[in-house]
This record gives sequence, structure tokens and C-alpha cells, in this order.
Amino acid sequence: MAASQGVRSDEAGGGGPARLGVFEFIESFYNPRRRHSALGYVSPERFEAQSTKMEEDREGAVAV
Repeated sequence: MAASQGVRSDEAGGGGPARLGVFEFIESFYNPRRRHSALGYVSPERFEAQSTKMEEDREGAVAV
């Protein structure tokens, strides 16, 4: 997949440029506000916020 997305194979072993290329691809392609069926039709941003809140609530309940 990396080659088809503009990351050359000689960069893959080096790390830096390949990582930057993958990061730029993800940031330009991925839509954090799009709703996902696997997340119960909420956006990844909202799902993460809900998960973080639930985790904090659980930790608070255990600490009491």
C-alpha cells in the first residue's frame, strides 16, 4: 500500500520521511468528523471523548 500512496520503498527502512509521508496521507484522507458504523454512528472525535469520560468516571468511582 505504501508504494501506491507515494511512499518509496527505499524510504520505508529509513523511518523519518516514510513516517512523514504516512502521517500526511492519513491527515489529508482521514475525516475525524465522519460517523462510523463500527463506533455506533458517532464520529471518532466524539467516540474518543465519550470513552475518555467513561474511563475517568470509572477511575473516579474506584478511587472513592
